[in-house]
Amino acid sequence: MSFDSSIQNNYDETDYLIVPEDGKLDKAADRRYSHGFNFKVGKKTIFCCAGPKIQPKAPWICRCCPFDVYPLVMLLCICFLTFGSYWVFDTPGAIQTQLTNWFQSDGKSYTNLDNLLLYSVYSIPNIFLAFFGGYIIDRITGVRIGGLVFCGLVMLGELIFCFGITLRVYPLALLGRFVFGLGGETLTVCQNTYTARWFEGETLALAFGLVVSFSRIGSSVNFLVTPYLASNVPVAVWVGCCMTFVSFAFCLIAGGLDWYGEKKGRIVKVEGEEPPKLTHVRYFPASAWILFFICFFFYIAVLTFYTVASQIMQFSGNKLYGAEVASMFIAIPNFVSIFASPFFGYLVDKLGRALWWLASASILLMLAHVLFLCNANSWTTISPVILMIWLGFAYAMGAASLWPILSHIIPKKMLGTAYGTMTSVQNLGLALAPQLLGFIQDSYTDPYNPLRYTMPIFFFVFCALISFILCCVLMYVDLKVTAGRLNCLPGEKKLWEELPNFGEHATETDDLADQGVPIEVDTQASESPYSAVGDEEETVFVNVDINREKSLSVMRNTYLSRLGIHR
Repeated sequence: MSFDSSIQNNYDETDYLIVPEDGKLDKAADRRYSHGFNFKVGKKTIFCCAGPKIQPKAPWICRCCPFDVYPLVMLLCICFLTFGSYWVFDTPGAIQTQLTNWFQSDGKSYTNLDNLLLYSVYSIPNIFLAFFGGYIIDRITGVRIGGLVFCGLVMLGELIFCFGITLRVYPLALLGRFVFGLGGETLTVCQNTYTARWFEGETLALAFGLVVSFSRIGSSVNFLVTPYLASNVPVAVWVGCCMTFVSFAFCLIAGGLDWYGEKKGRIVKVEGEEPPKLTHVRYFPASAWILFFICFFFYIAVLTFYTVASQIMQFSGNKLYGAEVASMFIAIPNFVSIFASPFFGYLVDKLGRALWWLASASILLMLAHVLFLCNANSWTTISPVILMIWLGFAYAMGAASLWPILSHIIPKKMLGTAYGTMTSVQNLGLALAPQLLGFIQDSYTDPYNPLRYTMPIFFFVFCALISFILCCVLMYVDLKVTAGRLNCLPGEKKLWEELPNFGEHATETDDLADQGVPIEVDTQASESPYSAVGDEEETVFVNVDINREKSLSVMRNTYLSRLGIHR
């Protein structure tokens, strides 16, 4: 009988106990060995006991506390990693009118196209970095160095942007936004990696929910605070820059805590999927590409709308709003999504029919823009508060149903590539759409010309309509090609997941069986991820994940996607 050396390296002791006929081990063995499994050797049942290595925990920060606050301090640092980047991302949209007046007061031009270009240059590098960001962190920099590098790029980019705005040098501000884009999206990957390293089980979902909500708060508070500071434009942008310095300080603290926690063995090890490979893309089925383009059009109708919504409410319709009030309205969808995204994620999990939810979200989004169009043309006077709450619910419903679908189309080992490709397609849309809108708006020189604001809304209605049409196409493809698997009920989904090849071309156990290796494992005996295979003469241990349907990394991606993680 032999034991795989790679397993021995991860465990202090390995014992083999003959199970009594009654099938029960003594209590001492039960307490001592938390991991194990039964297997047959001849007529005897052997229990393999593997006690995990016990590392001394890092000391509590405060001994007077009734619980260990070390993970809570780490969670606080993780939450603040992207607080600054979310704060400053929408600064151009929040104070566009003030920026225009600021540049024009010095005799310089600042058009809608100029303002929207600040968003496009952010998204352009992320068309590629979104695909390779996880690989860079996992294989090249590591999460601590990667966090400092990408958080530093965010801080440096915003610093350059602030100098450009203060000096009224638009190309310098544009350069700053580009540098900011080099770090912004990948910093979110660092944040997710930190969270998965420090939390597991039931606390993982709670930790991710808190991190996502905190990031949304940063974006929403920007829309509330920055316009009121924009009576002095340099002050408004430099306050945002200070937020990126705060995030960098917390990044330093998080790196130190993570280093000490790793030294003391407190970190949850996460085994991810294969790194993204361009060769994986050619294996994506048609349903995956349809989903990518649903994402493309859906997020244009939501996120790009934020960039022009303030001006639409300031210069069109029966009732005009000031810049500060209009920016405050734009914060509403983010506040709604903080609570609505987990709620809709729960409903999608419990009720199923993800494609129906996604199609419904597209319809609601389209109707919201139609009502905005009616307001802009002075046909109706509906409060923007109602419309923004409506938009927030449509946004949350779409995000909660859109992203998890991909895990039911693409094999697990290619999910990293798939999510990277989907995010890259999303950023492609967010880079192109602002330029098109800027061109449309600048073709009408009169700021009070209704067409200057109604034409962009027509564009958003069109994008939401295309998203709905693609949802219908995906439903048809799902019925014809995958037998309705993507739009099934929860009970049907459970049956699909029980199939041996669900989610990947072949499981590890299938591969072993194909090779003629006999496997006889009592999966009820324990929760060990290791299985014993072999015959009466020799037993060889192989690393076969038979009890976990998804790796922690895949579950992490699915949960984040359910919340609609994006920039």
